[in-house]
Amino acid sequence: MVTFNGEVYGYPHLLEPAAVMYYRKDLLAAAGFDAPPKTWQEHIDMAKALTTDDVFGTTMTMDWSMWGWEHTALGQWPLTEDWSAAQVEGLAPLLNYIKQLYDDESAPAQPLDHYNGSASLVANDSAAISFSGSWGIGAIRNDWPEMVDLIGVAAVPTEDGRPFQSTMGGWTYQIDAKSKHPEAAAEFITWLLASDPSRPAAFFEGARFSKYAVRKSVDQWLIENTDAAQDEWMQTVARDVIPYGIKEPTYPWEVSAFLLAAMNEVVINGVPVEEALATAAAEINTFIQNSNLKKPQ
Repeated sequence: MVTFNGEVYGYPHLLEPAAVMYYRKDLLAAAGFDAPPKTWQEHIDMAKALTTDDVFGTTMTMDWSMWGWEHTALGQWPLTEDWSAAQVEGLAPLLNYIKQLYDDESAPAQPLDHYNGSASLVANDSAAISFSGSWGIGAIRNDWPEMVDLIGVAAVPTEDGRPFQSTMGGWTYQIDAKSKHPEAAAEFITWLLASDPSRPAAFFEGARFSKYAVRKSVDQWLIENTDAAQDEWMQTVARDVIPYGIKEPTYPWEVSAFLLAAMNEVVINGVPVEEALATAAAEINTFIQNSNLKKPQ
């Protein structure tokens, strides 16, 4: 349940991990790799080996989804606990890792697709490794069914192989405070999501197991009555991604925008990592001061 100060404000419908790695099993095998990368260095080495005149070894179009990369690298968000100042120095290894992928020309300098559609890049022979949210599973199954057996999914690599912390998106049903029929709305939400598990389960089966239930009883129904238990992609995400998921940050988007700008400065303009991060920290601190930013209590 979605609660605040002991009050219930909504009923969650689903979880959607924002960061999942997609890879071509056949291309990895042809290059001598029997498993996807688990560390940054493995990713760098593998992407370089997989890059050809026709296929990029990897993509790194992250956009807003850098949240999980940043939190995993820092062990926290890029602000102090009270949001009074930037805390980004620990992101230097992450930026150096991303820079190396571009320096090696393993990743395309110009994005081949936006982040939400990047899973398709492993299906259409553009890249051997790509990243997108779990919704990419449904997209591949719907648009590239002939490629499903050649594609694998895995957790995103990290600096030392420890679990990646993907942010979790999702949808929640709520009743408007001005609703003229709150009781009827509550009854509908209960009927749709909180009663017979087969009812919400039908949605997850229809979504091709690209989204994940928040109720154990719905998961159990899917395992007992559908192909969920034998679905390699669903089980991989449920085992290796979701247990380590984190909430999306609630600080203003400007903080993320300054960090994305720092990454662009490093990759595109060759600005030293430490200098780019120092600039980002100064911009974030100025934003905090000018907007009188305070962490909600």
